[in-house]
Amino acid sequence: MSSSALRLLCGRTSFFNLCQKYPPSFLSQLSTLNFSTHSPFDSTYDVVVVGAGISGLSTAQALSIQHKIDNVLVTEADHRVGGKITTKRNKDFLWEEGPNSCLMNDALYRAARDAGVESKILSADPKLPRWILWGRRLRVAPIGSYALKSDLLSTQGLLRAIRGVTGFGVSPAPPKGQEESVEGFVRRTLGDEIFERLVEPFCSGVYAGDPSKLSMRAAFGKLVEFEETGDGSLLRGVFRYVMNKRRERRTGGAKDGDTVPLNETAKAPKSSSGPTVSSFEGGIEILPKAIAQKLGDRVRLGLRLVRIDPTQLADGTTAYRLSYRRMSHQGDDDSSRTAGAVPRTAEGDVAAGDEDAVVEVVAKKVVLTTPAFDAADILSRSGLVAAANPLKEVDYPPVALVVLSYDVDSISAIHRVSHVAHGLSGFGQLHPRPEGLRTLGTIYGSTLFPNRSPVARTTLLNFVGGSTDRAVGSADPMALAMEVDLDLKKSGLIREGAAKPEVLGVKVYPKAIPQFDIGHLDRVEKAKMMLKNERGGADWSGVKLAGNYVCGVAVGRCIEFGFEIAENLAQELARKK
Repeated sequence: MSSSALRLLCGRTSFFNLCQKYPPSFLSQLSTLNFSTHSPFDSTYDVVVVGAGISGLSTAQALSIQHKIDNVLVTEADHRVGGKITTKRNKDFLWEEGPNSCLMNDALYRAARDAGVESKILSADPKLPRWILWGRRLRVAPIGSYALKSDLLSTQGLLRAIRGVTGFGVSPAPPKGQEESVEGFVRRTLGDEIFERLVEPFCSGVYAGDPSKLSMRAAFGKLVEFEETGDGSLLRGVFRYVMNKRRERRTGGAKDGDTVPLNETAKAPKSSSGPTVSSFEGGIEILPKAIAQKLGDRVRLGLRLVRIDPTQLADGTTAYRLSYRRMSHQGDDDSSRTAGAVPRTAEGDVAAGDEDAVVEVVAKKVVLTTPAFDAADILSRSGLVAAANPLKEVDYPPVALVVLSYDVDSISAIHRVSHVAHGLSGFGQLHPRPEGLRTLGTIYGSTLFPNRSPVARTTLLNFVGGSTDRAVGSADPMALAMEVDLDLKKSGLIREGAAKPEVLGVKVYPKAIPQFDIGHLDRVEKAKMMLKNERGGADWSGVKLAGNYVCGVAVGRCIEFGFEIAENLAQELARKK
């Protein structure tokens, strides 16, 4: 599921944010990277990072470049890097099967710079409108310059939201220690219209979630903090937050999240409209591939971690023995054979029948960046049942991505923009559940960034499923594509009688995105605590949990958290020297 992709549809509203083409030679280099699974391993590593998604790669990158710790190993069960970040090509079309874009922050910018792809960053036009379906009509979302032009909210609903921001007449928050759902918080503070017409579709887009179950503190903790520090007033909380930030800057104090110093050349360019919606020439997958290329043979693919056992080094310090099973290429789907996959050579390939071979390495520190369910399996097999059980409760509902291409003549006259090459102007559209469409939302893929589709064609990335539609996991792909086509016509974007679209792809993720439901933060914290005292008092404090279920689903936040983990590990390793 493209969490970042649908997240961008609602942009940087005060509610939500107060809380590429490479030359062929470069792609050729990526397709022959020798991330060997058979070359010799070092006897002991300072850090082993399990998982070569963006969380794992950014952790290893920061350890190597920022902290000069080169004795690092990244292992990945798949035969490609990037995790859910997957860019697909078909003729002159290019689209993302995972995150469609990312909000630029300092950490993401630094990762791109250190990987050598800073010049390939693309930024979407921040003035593009976002659309929300309400009353069977697409209406512009009240964001930025469209705030006074939108008819999405009634005057009564707008006044209710303003009253809620100030805290006037708002019901008090639940007692401390009692979690509130996103729906409960928003209806209580900002009113029913803001929830039904903005927040509910936003939650469906970001988390594929059910806002009646999503934890407000886990999903939008900054807003909870604003209400608390503002004595019930979000506006007062924001004011105090801004003033504190200014004081910290004047006194040289640290800023929240800046655990890793960033020099001026590594800071993301600032925009007056806030963080920019970004991608890369050639797609987002360029970033993890470039990071892996820099790391070289420190990235090993086709290795699935079976278990972890505590051990001791010669000097008596605690270390961990990691036992892996080699994974065969046989049976992989096409997505694991894109540019940058392990070369199928005599040295690098895993021969049939050899997939059960065991590889063992020893590490002083271990970072598990796998999905929660995989981390739970690893911990269970390692005898850490008490630490694994909370992670088994993290929910990952299914989500389908349906990519359709239309001739621009198929766009309804009311939405077609004649001077735009691909016929549409906007980031995309969201569909609140009361509107009755199965499709959660649609990204205008060919409009956001250049060179994503041929001239006179428009590419639409459509998302279906999530917590409220789990049947999508077993849906017929072509039937799903036709259902999405019908939804686009019902929304008014595609005209009735338009020719059938070209179906570029249907990708179903059976376990798409972690749900930050009520109790999620406690579950993750419990798993971390149980790691410290398991199996006869063995020291498991060197095993760290990371990944999007720990820190948040945005690409930039995953990289930022990877930097934070790297900083902490560097400090721990330095203390033991």
